[in-house]
Amino acid sequence: MSTRVPQEEEERKELTLRSLKIKGRQTHASTPHRGNDPIVQAASTIMRLQTIVAREVDPLDFAVVTVAAINAGDAENVSTTDFI
Repeated sequence: MSTRVPQEEEERKELTLRSLKIKGRQTHASTPHRGNDPIVQAASTIMRLQTIVAREVDPLDFAVVTVAAINAGDAENVSTTDFI
């Protein structure tokens, strides 16, 4: 049986990232092979971030990962160059 150290005495690790900019290469929707879609990159990043708590943190520890908002342009037929 292991003894847990009270949370106040444990070393707390905290990382706050306010924004992340993913750069891509803009292209028209009819020629996606000519661009580099940052939305796909962002989706992959979000999926990976969400697995941190499930796969890399001890179940007895407390951890939260939140992706609160995403913004990726406003054109319906052109991929964006930046994703924030």
